[in-house]
Amino acid sequence: MNINLFSRNIGSKAAKEARKQEKVPVVLYSKNSHEHASIDYKSAKHMLTQPNAMISQLDFSLNNKSYKALIKDVQYHPLSGKPLHIDLFAIEPNRKMTVTLPISFKNKEISPGIKLGGILNVLTKGIKAVVSSDNIPSAINFDLKNSAIGDVIRLKDLEIPTDIQVLRLTENDTLANIIAPSKPKE
Repeated sequence: MNINLFSRNIGSKAAKEARKQEKVPVVLYSKNSHEHASIDYKSAKHMLTQPNAMISQLDFSLNNKSYKALIKDVQYHPLSGKPLHIDLFAIEPNRKMTVTLPISFKNKEISPGIKLGGILNVLTKGIKAVVSSDNIPSAINFDLKNSAIGDVIRLKDLEIPTDIQVLRLTENDTLANIIAPSKPKE
């Protein structure tokens, strides 16, 4: 899917005008420059509600130029929840980037621990890592099919590709566990 961006003037007055026209102000950052643009609200809403939107490479066009970019930041209105501003970061081929990769827990429905009433207690939803811009995984998966009540899922239990450098976590850090259901008070 290619998302069209529209050129806009710089400044808060131009950003307010874009919002009046049902557009969301955007800044597209690249290595040596940045461009001010806007995106229509419907496209922005659709883009932001996609699974893994914050780490997916998206195709944009602006002034007859094509870009691959990641969503760097989104500012939302505190009451309406509408996006007020979006920062995009243009991806250059074969470049190292720092991203947060979501952890996806697979096969919850067949996990012995969860079948017995255990609860998956997720402590860390994502892993900050350095990856190649040419190979950004949509998620790091963990298979729960053999997980029992009391099991602890640590970073070392995940199958992380060798070309991904994890930041801020050690191999023994707990990411999730399966806890026993609490007994009702009598």
